[in-house]
Amino acid sequence: MLHGPPKTASNTGAAHMGGRIAIRGESASQLPKGRTMLNILPVLVNGTHATYGFIDSGAAPTLAARSRIDQMGLKGRPYNQIKATEASTFTCKEVLSLHIGNINTDEGEHVTDVLVADKINVSMDHAMSQEWLTKWPHLSDLEVISLPEYHRQVELIIGLDTTLNRVILDQRHGLKDEPSAYLTKLGWVVFGPTGTRSTSECRAHSLKKKVEANETYKTIYVKQVEKYLLKGYAELVPVDKLNHSDGRVSYMAHHGDKHPTKEKLRVFFDLKAKHAGTSLNDHLMQGPDLTSSLAGVLLRFREEKHAVTTDIQEMFHQVKVPEDDSNSLRFLWWPGGDTNQAIQEFRMTSRVFGARSSPSVINFCLRQAALDYGDKYGKEACCAIRRNFYVDNLLKSIDSEEDCIQLTKDLIGLCADGGFRLNQWTSSNKDILAAMPERERDKSVVTLDLSKDERPTEHALSIHWDMSSDEFTFKINLKEKPRTRRGVLSVVASLYDPLGFVAPFTLKGKMLLQDLCRRNLPWDEDMNNDEANRWSRWTSQLQCLGDFKIRRSLVPPDFGEVSSYQLHHFADASQTGYGVVTCLRTVSKNNQVNSTLVMGRARVAPLKRSSIPQMELTAAAVAAQLDYLASRSLDVDKLLESSLWLTRPEFLCQEQDSWPALPNDVKRAEIDGDPEVKQSAPIFSMFAPEPILVEKIAAKFSSRTKIVRIIA
Repeated sequence: MLHGPPKTASNTGAAHMGGRIAIRGESASQLPKGRTMLNILPVLVNGTHATYGFIDSGAAPTLAARSRIDQMGLKGRPYNQIKATEASTFTCKEVLSLHIGNINTDEGEHVTDVLVADKINVSMDHAMSQEWLTKWPHLSDLEVISLPEYHRQVELIIGLDTTLNRVILDQRHGLKDEPSAYLTKLGWVVFGPTGTRSTSECRAHSLKKKVEANETYKTIYVKQVEKYLLKGYAELVPVDKLNHSDGRVSYMAHHGDKHPTKEKLRVFFDLKAKHAGTSLNDHLMQGPDLTSSLAGVLLRFREEKHAVTTDIQEMFHQVKVPEDDSNSLRFLWWPGGDTNQAIQEFRMTSRVFGARSSPSVINFCLRQAALDYGDKYGKEACCAIRRNFYVDNLLKSIDSEEDCIQLTKDLIGLCADGGFRLNQWTSSNKDILAAMPERERDKSVVTLDLSKDERPTEHALSIHWDMSSDEFTFKINLKEKPRTRRGVLSVVASLYDPLGFVAPFTLKGKMLLQDLCRRNLPWDEDMNNDEANRWSRWTSQLQCLGDFKIRRSLVPPDFGEVSSYQLHHFADASQTGYGVVTCLRTVSKNNQVNSTLVMGRARVAPLKRSSIPQMELTAAAVAAQLDYLASRSLDVDKLLESSLWLTRPEFLCQEQDSWPALPNDVKRAEIDGDPEVKQSAPIFSMFAPEPILVEKIAAKFSSRTKIVRIIA
């Protein structure tokens, strides 16, 4: 632990543990280059046991090593979960309470739920030493307290569930490449890289080994970075700015993700990487969420007869960053991509994909362009920018060819005036596509003869759109995954179905995952035979989803002018799951009727068992059928054959007076024992009416003669 003056090693009043705690500096001749110092310091546990703790700003719970708990002879409550922190991932099978205190005064805090981990993998190589402290003037008067060598291991991770992690009493900071120090309740901690640049150098060294081992990868990577420089998205840091020290200089590590099927690579800048317990994203404001709802954009894409899509070319890089801010977006790179040369400092001059603030900023700029140039290009173009863009992708449907062609021209002009270029246009209508500039069409359709060639499938936000048939389809690329809880989660999460077109089938995978969670199966442990068989059946059927098709347009192309729209919602539930589906019923002026699926949702029931929701009792007869399809799940072959799921019940295409009526009664056998149904019990009472006059007289007089005389 660290102490400021006037305390010395002789008067710190250290607590004892089997004698006394040694207070000494460490033998460290040189601070390793690129080393990152962590918030590591000695602490007292339960007042008598000394060890090292790591104050981890990326950990929610507090954890203790099994070795420390066993040495103290403690036993906690059973617990079985895997916890991830900034330091690592830990398997925890026990939870208990500990008092964690200052090594000198034992002042600290009682932490009620400390998780016991098998091992804590935090190296003491990241702890500060006395000799290192003397290298920085702002820390040179602090002193390090070290435990005996046989205690030199980190056995506690102090998480955000305690104020020992969150409360800062004092702080010290040096220059940009120097560590900082915070005074906590447990004492001073020194942390941070010996410079954020040094951390980036370490990552750059790893990147160098990777690109030199793969010439193809290197070629693509170098081409991408050099393109940033050529287009002005990035620049070499000017010589007079290299020593810029206003506290707003930061270095981003970067890596490349290559497209699995194309010779295309995107460079990702890591703004989430933490050093000194914080990251650049931690200091950026997210801003308002201006991104349109994905479900809303897709539903509007289905409204009209003709459809077009486009995207903004390199949208994030079209929005510039102020020069002062660009120093926070520095990165290291080799001139010309030649890894044999000395590495140099560059900086981004445009918005970075991955920055917390970027989505809000770029959406604001796009909407501002609509405000600035809306009068010039019309209301429809402005509305399309506000309602039909999902980040950089436009999905728009329009009723007439002429209006669609005009809108594409207006959108191209408006976005160009605002500094954005729309390209890669596609359409389900060959005449609309032919009216677009050839260089702006999607590369996958430019070389095709639009008069006879089949157009390829366009991928629209993880939903495949077959432009030739104007239908939505699914493509499955299922990779082999282990038969574990983690493997099931990986596959289930990869089925991106935002409108719930295949919700009844995906529900089966979710149910299996929930069953594994219910019995607390460890993430990487194989499932049992029954579960493995269920998984095999489900994944084998998953491949058949490639045969699933649903018309993009909610109304058939030859339906005519619509005179009536009706949305119908069906909901049902069971003990294992519940489903909701919405369909659209349209009536044309020629009295044609059409009904089609709009969207669906299927969810597993909560882990805590609950009764069937009350809505099931009032659902229409068709909802019971949908219960089988949605809530109780459906095999994929039945889903593909089910006209009920795709077009909704046949009665919706009939006159309303022929629709089935709601049931007038419910059989007692079907509701007995259901806690959602209020029980009734008969109550009997006796009612005595007011006696008439004759009865009163008869009760008063016993002589018949007197009664007759009085009444007469």
